[in-house]
Amino acid sequence: MIKIPQISAIALMVADIDRSVDFYTQALEFKLVEDITLEKSIYSKLAPIPPSRVRLATLQLGDEVIELIQYPDLEAQSIPQDSQSNDLWFQHLAIVVSDIVLDLKNGKSVI
Repeated sequence: MIKIPQISAIALMVADIDRSVDFYTQALEFKLVEDITLEKSIYSKLAPIPPSRVRLATLQLGDEVIELIQYPDLEAQSIPQDSQSNDLWFQHLAIVVSDIVLDLKNGKSVI
C-alpha cells in the first residue's frame, strides 16, 4: 500500500476565476497564495484538453489548500439545472465554522 501523509490540494473548476477568488478570500477568508497562467504549450501536455492557457489560483485556509482552475480559451458547459448530488460532475467542499448559527445571525451568510 502507498503511504500518503496528506492531500496537497483539492482542485475545483470554475467559470470565472476572479469572481471565485473574491468569494473565497472575502466571504470565507482564504488567503490567495498564487495566481498564475500557464501557456498553451505547457499545460495541454498534462491534461486531456485542446491546447489552451490555464489559470490556476491557489488559496489557503489554515493548513488546507484549494486550487481554482479556469481555462480562459475554452468554453465550458454549465452544470445542468436539474443536477443532483449523485451526478458525476457534482463538486462539494465542506468548510468547518465554529458556530454557524452565530455566523448567520451576524450576517455572514455566503450562500
